[in-house]
Amino acid sequence: MEDIYNYLFYNLNKLAFIVEVTDSDFIIRDVNNLFRKTFNGDINNILDKEYKKTEKDYLNNNIFKYIDSVSEKIYHEGNEELFINSDDGNVIYRVIKTHIKDYFYMICFEDFSEMGKIEKELNFRLYFETIISEVSSFFVNISYKNINEKINEALKKIGKFSDADRSYVFLYSKDGNFQSNTHEWCAPGINPEISNLKNIPVELTPWWTEKIKKRENIYIPFTDKMPKEASVEKEILEEQNIISLIVVPIIIEDSVIGFLGLDSVRRHMQWSRESINILRFSGQIIANAINRYEKDKIIISERKFALTVMETMGQGLTITDEKGLFTYVNREFCRLTGYEKEFLVGRSPRDITEPSFMEILDENYNKRKKGMESQYESRIIRGDGNFVDILINAVPKFENGEIKGSISVVTDLTAQKAIERNLIESAKKAEESAKLKSEFIASVSHEIRTPMNGIIGFIELLNETDTNSLQKEYIKNAKNSAIHLLSLLNDIIDYSAIENNKLIINKVGFNFEIILKNLVETYKNLADKKSLEFIYEINIKNKFYYGDPVRIRQIIDNLVSNAIKFTQKGYVKIKVDEFSENNFVISVEDTGIGIEEDKKEKLFNVFTQADSSIKRKYGGTGLGLSITKKIVEKLNNGKIYFQSFKGKGTEFVVEFSLETYSLKEIKINNRKVLAVDDSETSLYLIKEIFRDLKYEVDLLKDPGEILENINTSEYDAVFLDINIGNLNGTEIMKKIKSGDDYQKYPIPIIAITGESDSSKIKTFTEDGFDFCIVKPFSKDDIKTLFSENIEKHTVKNPKGINLRNLEEIFKNDPKALRKIIDKIKQETYACYMQINKTYDIKEINPLIHKIKGILSNLYSADINAELNKAYKSSDINEKKEILDKIYSEIKEI
Repeated sequence: MEDIYNYLFYNLNKLAFIVEVTDSDFIIRDVNNLFRKTFNGDINNILDKEYKKTEKDYLNNNIFKYIDSVSEKIYHEGNEELFINSDDGNVIYRVIKTHIKDYFYMICFEDFSEMGKIEKELNFRLYFETIISEVSSFFVNISYKNINEKINEALKKIGKFSDADRSYVFLYSKDGNFQSNTHEWCAPGINPEISNLKNIPVELTPWWTEKIKKRENIYIPFTDKMPKEASVEKEILEEQNIISLIVVPIIIEDSVIGFLGLDSVRRHMQWSRESINILRFSGQIIANAINRYEKDKIIISERKFALTVMETMGQGLTITDEKGLFTYVNREFCRLTGYEKEFLVGRSPRDITEPSFMEILDENYNKRKKGMESQYESRIIRGDGNFVDILINAVPKFENGEIKGSISVVTDLTAQKAIERNLIESAKKAEESAKLKSEFIASVSHEIRTPMNGIIGFIELLNETDTNSLQKEYIKNAKNSAIHLLSLLNDIIDYSAIENNKLIINKVGFNFEIILKNLVETYKNLADKKSLEFIYEINIKNKFYYGDPVRIRQIIDNLVSNAIKFTQKGYVKIKVDEFSENNFVISVEDTGIGIEEDKKEKLFNVFTQADSSIKRKYGGTGLGLSITKKIVEKLNNGKIYFQSFKGKGTEFVVEFSLETYSLKEIKINNRKVLAVDDSETSLYLIKEIFRDLKYEVDLLKDPGEILENINTSEYDAVFLDINIGNLNGTEIMKKIKSGDDYQKYPIPIIAITGESDSSKIKTFTEDGFDFCIVKPFSKDDIKTLFSENIEKHTVKNPKGINLRNLEEIFKNDPKALRKIIDKIKQETYACYMQINKTYDIKEINPLIHKIKGILSNLYSADINAELNKAYKSSDINEKKEILDKIYSEIKEI
């Protein structure tokens, strides 16, 4: 220890010497290296001599010339510290006495001259920067849990540096109405106040609060000299024995959230500017730490909430990374699969998927890699070896705009599958039962109807023989009974078809006017026989419509026959109105028996009549109106309703729609179309679309064959490309329409074009095409064309190559999709090579047009625009440059 002490003494950067104090004087026993250096190493005249006996030359040195005036105070009055001033009053030295042992003391002279001040300031600044650096380092990469601990460490550093008794942080409540001491450091021997300073209303400290809110420092060297307006604050400080303090505001994102302070309870303190600065800097550092603490607290709270939801939700939840491996699975997924979380994390869903579902799994995984959501069923092999069916709803997981995996919600389908199996089994049994019943009814009905037709025939033959009047009456009654029985059988067969959802509404062209005239003639005779006035009014705009004439006649038959049957006097009126184009209202009105109010709601029920007495008097099964209602509801926009008054009559009203029949309509009779195009790609696509629609397609590349071989009676429609090589599709269309076959069997001819200009498309229909369809067309476009009256159908092309249409068409046949893409590339390449071999612009343009048609299925507005540009350019080199660019893009598909 003595060696260490000697080393520190001799190398001290202050002037120092060791003295022995006697009753009358003191003797200098040793000096340090800086002392020797100051006096050029010559110290023999002062060592081991009484101070008063030292050489007088030394007394002229600025160190010693003040010793006489202060020696009594230092050595005899017991002062440990003394400042030596120059004649102008400035401090030159601070003298410090330190007791070593017995009568030996070390005396140090700290230089307070100008150079000393500079040195001290530099040392202080270095220390200041060190403190700031250390305080800052506390909060670098600090965890959420350690922030409070680090704030307390920072307060300790700040307090010690500033020689304070306490350092502390106060924070305001969120509403700004309260202030609380949240962090505190106290010097040894100083009582803490943190527990006493919680939730203090800010209204108790208005002077203090106003200064902090204005972002001002509060510096109070003497609390007993505080201004009158701070009387409340003074009282609070005096209760804590604070005699000096300094406080700075804590600011986060331009808002004052509290303050950071130092105080002294043992002595008055006059803190330097550096202490204030370090407090300001530290306040900002702590503010940032608190800000991060609050944000981390919110994030952690939200994370805990999300994790709680994820772990307690009633469905499985999984997260996979970009490699498709589980990074998280929740408790329900573990229960569902029978595996522990530790087993699943790091594995692939493939590891627990039943092999027959691997293809579905991979297909949906690839969808999510492309940024698409997916929903699909799968089957898992549980940990116990059993299977469990699941439904997966999966979405891609994005990080910084990139796909980094998937998030999937997994639903247990075990109960649902069991219900489905039971329902399927029940439905199957019910269907088998209904089928057997239906087959039995139909079989019996048909078996009965055959001999009934024979009975009616023989009755008619018998009526033509010689019979007397009584026999003729018997024959008439027998015939009426047989006809009535046959009507009942027909009702039973119709009801059976309706019950088994096998009632078919056909769609054929018919003459509505003829049907109505035949009905009028039939029922006018029946009405005349009952002396009823038969009134009819028919207002239709056309003769020919598309629909089911048999069912329409059946509806009117049932209503008119009922009206005549239940009317004994007065009239029966039938009225048919086409109140708007293709929309009809048929009303049947009578002055018959009417229907009681409480019986109306049962009128359309099966095997039900409004009154049991009606059945006894008029007969019937009660099926007629029920069947009529079902037939009406099968028609387009069909509905039936009635109004009736007991004893006054009834009116039934039927509303429905028909389609106008014309040569512009596509007749679906043969389920066969003809397609003519010089592009194998287009022909292949058309074939696949119609195959999916269950249509037969004849394909022709050579337009010459169509004029030689076409028989329009074989087809429902012809699809004809506008430009086939050097031939004009419009001319071909006109030749077809001028042929004998077309005159006998006219069918629609549809123009196929890659042209997107609406004004040009319009010219095709003006030239004689019945419709025009624009490449690229989809299955839905064809469906729409065959089910609705469409004058034109165009498709807007989004920018970029888009294979969605082709993927939809070939969704169940990926090999066919690859084949059509390869055909697109091959045909494009063939045209591209032909273009490169020629310099005749007349030969190049038809090839560009052909490429346009081939590439139309890629839905690319950019490529289409470039091809238009190439087509219009008069510069062959420019044309080829554009096509080079396009082909380089096509190669990458």
